[in-house]
Amino acid sequence: MEATGIYHLSMMSSLQNQNLFVANKATEKLESLWMGKTRATYITDRRDCPWYSPAFRKQIKEMKDSEIEFTGGSSFYEIALQQKQEKREERNKKREKEVNERMEKMKPCSKAFENFCNTTLFDTDETAYIFMKKGGKTGKCTRCGKEVEFPKKKHLSEGRCPNCNKKVVFLLETVRKKTIYDSLGTMMFQKVNKDEIVARYFCCYRKIENVDAPEVCVLEKARWFFKENQAELYFNRSGRWKKQNPFQYSDGHNDYYYMGRFEWNLPGKAYKRSFSCLKGTFAERKGFLKTIKKMSKEENNYFLFHIYGKELALSVRKRYALACEYMSKSGFHHLVTSLDDTWDYDSELDYDQNSLIGMMRVDKPRYRELLHREEEIKLDISKLGFIQNFPKLSLDEILRMYGKVDVSSAKEILKYCSVKKMLRYIEQGNSPIEWSDYIKLSITAGEFDKHNSMILFPKYLKSEHKRLQERVREIKNKEAHERREKALKAIDNLLLGNLRKQYEYKDKNFALILPKEAHDIVTEGQVQHICVGNTEQSYISDMAEGKTVIAFLRRSEEMEKPFYTIEIKNNSIRQVRGFANKSATDDVQEFMEKYAAKKGFAYN
Repeated sequence: MEATGIYHLSMMSSLQNQNLFVANKATEKLESLWMGKTRATYITDRRDCPWYSPAFRKQIKEMKDSEIEFTGGSSFYEIALQQKQEKREERNKKREKEVNERMEKMKPCSKAFENFCNTTLFDTDETAYIFMKKGGKTGKCTRCGKEVEFPKKKHLSEGRCPNCNKKVVFLLETVRKKTIYDSLGTMMFQKVNKDEIVARYFCCYRKIENVDAPEVCVLEKARWFFKENQAELYFNRSGRWKKQNPFQYSDGHNDYYYMGRFEWNLPGKAYKRSFSCLKGTFAERKGFLKTIKKMSKEENNYFLFHIYGKELALSVRKRYALACEYMSKSGFHHLVTSLDDTWDYDSELDYDQNSLIGMMRVDKPRYRELLHREEEIKLDISKLGFIQNFPKLSLDEILRMYGKVDVSSAKEILKYCSVKKMLRYIEQGNSPIEWSDYIKLSITAGEFDKHNSMILFPKYLKSEHKRLQERVREIKNKEAHERREKALKAIDNLLLGNLRKQYEYKDKNFALILPKEAHDIVTEGQVQHICVGNTEQSYISDMAEGKTVIAFLRRSEEMEKPFYTIEIKNNSIRQVRGFANKSATDDVQEFMEKYAAKKGFAYN
């Protein structure tokens, strides 16, 4: 380090815990001088430095003789950032080493799994084609690999292969793009040891340039390690494995744990032969193996990582473990796979209960019916929340409503008609939200009659809804005007009493007066651009009820010109506001203190 140059300290307040960080060898020496002294935010020159003493110069000389190198003119803040970066890199290298050691212990994938990714995985309706030759009557099927003949087909039309009878998409070779890309996901399980399993997620990409030789690329994107009470997620980022740190927080009652979204969530198939490794593990003991096998039959419409990985992750969390286990063992497979570890769904399930009926917040008959028809209705967390709101309706009626009307609108409408009539009216193109609002407005306007079908089921809902909005607005404005006039009349009666003698006061410079009439308060608020005259505020009604007093402050030479507006409440001066809520000036402040002392009011 050079002895010359400027040594300055910048951005002290931004350093963590207000500590000064410098090079390792200099930290202890400089802190002994600087800690406990008044710190300057910026020190731009050593002549301005309050600590530039003989002892400080001695420490600078020792830093110069040390092996630490930094250039003259560099800020200690920059040195702190450099040191922090070095520590971060060292910490990251240590973590990377631990992760790599863990990943190296993984068993390689079997040949059977590789064959599954290359062939069976892409044997789906969405990724099967027949490449038609010119004329659109012959082509080669990618599912069975046979040359087939068929009636003339259009480009991109869907149909079935005449040979294998599987669904395919017909592509005309002269029209289609030169290369077709398909992407699917797959997941397999492996047993790491007796107490630990891992779910491995793969993205499989298929490129078809030559119909006879499609190319398949398989990339492993994530690994989720599970123990009885622990889950660790690792992502493959550009060829490097990194651990995903979960987001955790507490609301004072419960601890929440969220592993984060998964960006490569592709539909596909699970490698079912790997399910056998889950036997004898906690996944089988808690019933999750049964759920996994069940959901694997419907997996084409689901995201694999969302189903298998997240479900197991929830099962090892204390908050969700019991509910997940009960649901899996009872047979609510769709419900357990629809759970989310965010806070969005905490209202549907009561995790503090010890029984599944209590957790689901339904009665026993409804629980038995849901369990009996689970395969039919595919009960998920959203449907459960909808069902909970209508305990008196039959399950069939609720399922008919689901997806067509929201809960709040349905509750309002069902007060006056049956489910059948409600759905029939909605299916005619009428909005349930607008309909429920129309009913509320018609009740407010005094026009509603539940026995009159012309009113309950208006032919032109939108126009009637708009008309009622205007009508209700007129009614509310009229009511507000009547309340205001009544309040102003009450204020006029108060002003005729002894309020003036109790509150008015003046000296040679200022005078504090009460309004001559109630409407002066409204005028004062409009001129001063303050809310005291607004009928939507409570000042006028409070003064009419004797809860507060509104007074005006005037200059002695300009008694008719608004200057300041005063609010006095409970023998205390609450507000002193000028134009556009301007605060009191020094001379106004002095007058108000004199006034408060004279009248015995509190004023700060």
